[in-house]
Amino acid sequence: MFKAFRNRAAVAVFAASLLPSIALADFNERKWFKSMEDGARHLQRGAAEKSVKAYSKALALEPAGQNRAVTLIRLADAFIANEKFGDALGHVDEALTLIEPDESLHSPYFLALQTSLRANVGLGQYDKAKARMKSLSAIRQIHTQVWQTKKNGDLEHQLFDVTFPQKTRGFSRGDAQIYDDYGLLVGVPYEFESGKGPVVLTTYLSDPAAANADEVLADAESALRSRIAGASEFRREPYQVKARRRTIVGERVSYALTRPGSDQRLLTEVYVFSTENAIVKYRVSYESALAKTVGPKITQFIKKFDWPR
Repeated sequence: MFKAFRNRAAVAVFAASLLPSIALADFNERKWFKSMEDGARHLQRGAAEKSVKAYSKALALEPAGQNRAVTLIRLADAFIANEKFGDALGHVDEALTLIEPDESLHSPYFLALQTSLRANVGLGQYDKAKARMKSLSAIRQIHTQVWQTKKNGDLEHQLFDVTFPQKTRGFSRGDAQIYDDYGLLVGVPYEFESGKGPVVLTTYLSDPAAANADEVLADAESALRSRIAGASEFRREPYQVKARRRTIVGERVSYALTRPGSDQRLLTEVYVFSTENAIVKYRVSYESALAKTVGPKITQFIKKFDWPR
């Protein structure tokens, strides 16, 4: 159970969403911000030693308060990636003295607990690790109860503040799924009965702190290409939709696969959009003969979706 924690090079942390909100009042603070960005980039690329150097440089600028806690946690993550678990634990323990307990999944407190757990496991301190797991589980339990069913049958995700109606634009909702421990990676399928076979469109929401839109789209593109076997049409293109009095820009990847022994093509499309509070992805598959019927339905579904605020 603990091996997976030890082998992880990095965790999905909140720095990318937190840092832009910090006022850059003086030159040192700007240097701190730059060093933090460098550390995150190196860690994502697997350059753990460079990440340690960048975060150490940020810490040397002597940030105060929560900024210092953020720096200590990120530096601890980099030390864990280098398998220097003692150094990691020392830094994250200091961070925990600077922050208040918080039930938010994006709080420094929650993320410090995650980092501390991995450092404990790396050092073989399993009793302490179990105590950390108990604290984390208590917070996670709060956030897995994310769905609220309204009186009209619509389903609301309370963390993303998004409502999934029972029926919309000819689509009927299926059973919602949670794919992580936090309720921050979810999928909700919808089915449209065309009269010539069902069309399934699944909406996915994920935490932008865990993966950005480019990563989600790259994963989708890789998954699609693995099924093409070089014989199908494939394209990737920008896609935008006007909703909530704004233009939301994203991308679409799609392919057409001809089934063996049939002239009918199966079309699959994946749309990915990045908003401030969520990554939104749609995946839909249907027979090419239904394109004229289904295409406008998909467009309207996306346009009328209850986009994250």
